[in-house]
Amino acid sequence: MKDLLREDYDAIFVGTGAPLGKHLDLPGYQEAKENIHTGIEWLASVAFEHIDSIGNKVIVLGGGNTAMDCCRTSKRLGGDEVTVVVRSGFDEMKASPWEIEDAMNEDIPVVNFHVPKEYILEDGKLAAKAFEKVRKEYDENGRRLLISTGEDPVVIPCNDVLCAIGQDNSFPWIERDLGIEFDKWELPVLNKTTFQSTHERVFFGGDAALGPDNIITAVAHGHDAALSIHLLCNNHDINDRPNALTALDSQKMGIHQWSYDNDISSDVRYIVPHAAKEQTLNDLNMEVELGFDEELAFGETMRCLNCDIQTVFTDNLCIECDACVDICQPTASLSLQMQRSQIYDKTCWPQPRIWLKTFMCLISYKLDGSWRRTKTSAFTVDFVQSAALQPPGTCENISSILLKRKTRARVSPFNQSKNYTQGK
Repeated sequence: MKDLLREDYDAIFVGTGAPLGKHLDLPGYQEAKENIHTGIEWLASVAFEHIDSIGNKVIVLGGGNTAMDCCRTSKRLGGDEVTVVVRSGFDEMKASPWEIEDAMNEDIPVVNFHVPKEYILEDGKLAAKAFEKVRKEYDENGRRLLISTGEDPVVIPCNDVLCAIGQDNSFPWIERDLGIEFDKWELPVLNKTTFQSTHERVFFGGDAALGPDNIITAVAHGHDAALSIHLLCNNHDINDRPNALTALDSQKMGIHQWSYDNDISSDVRYIVPHAAKEQTLNDLNMEVELGFDEELAFGETMRCLNCDIQTVFTDNLCIECDACVDICQPTASLSLQMQRSQIYDKTCWPQPRIWLKTFMCLISYKLDGSWRRTKTSAFTVDFVQSAALQPPGTCENISSILLKRKTRARVSPFNQSKNYTQGK
């Protein structure tokens, strides 16, 4: 860093991540450390072709995305029996669900609620790892506790152990006499708005700034730091910043730009086709996901909810544009705000969770492949006939009426005004 500062850059941004992997210094570690690897460093060695094989029995510790990368890579480098062991529950694993699913599809078991206890050696070499079985409980403050079940330790045979249990920051290349201060966790002391360090020309972002997090956070840090550097280089106060919701791009979408056929598909997410397991497990460089063909790609794009469209609607400014319905279909969740300033939650039409006495709406219907709207008028439905809020058929009645007309309906709520009186 001292050399960089000598080159007289106006600003320096540090985004070196959290490259230092963690390991478990348990009994037997020193004797077996030749076969105990930190996940992130092991993956880097594989990528740079320093490592091209591993033992046939492998244990991967951890439940994050790095652990999923480690176990799947091990399968491709000679690991016949690869086991992922996690100290928490399956639903608490930090890995993306699709990463876990892909690993399990490659016949990699995931063992939960097992806490590592020691490395077991035979003839001076790693032979197995012992685990304590635990269960999850919560104390009076809601803090999670892992309590031993009291059962005998579980011993899993292994030749290699990959530790993917977290990462730390590492700044051995930043001299400590430059005015850049670090806290007790060896993280830089920063202004968390500007991401400027205690040295006015040095900025940090991503995992290097506040410790391991996700890529979305890292991108946000980059935006904030870039703005700070821009202001600094133009001799402006870096604390004089626009509102956080300010859009820095100039592209705007008007009503006519998104007024197109928007018949959103209710299909579930399409599965990306995968190459045959027999091929991918024998070739480290072979892509597992084949991607969508034209037909599947079209089907998936039709599921788009157009979330880029302005989705904040004010009831008393309604112009009956139906944008709220384009964004939030009747099969999703709509909130209907009445003139009485009461908000009713209507979820998963036609089965509302809270039944309304009356509501005002427009009916749009699909006929011959295109959406058409009925004449602009009020539509009143009596939902409740008793204080017990029991529905007398309610929305199903609407459905049956529309089905008789061989139509497909969607309901568009609008503000009840003096022109549309209830019961009219």
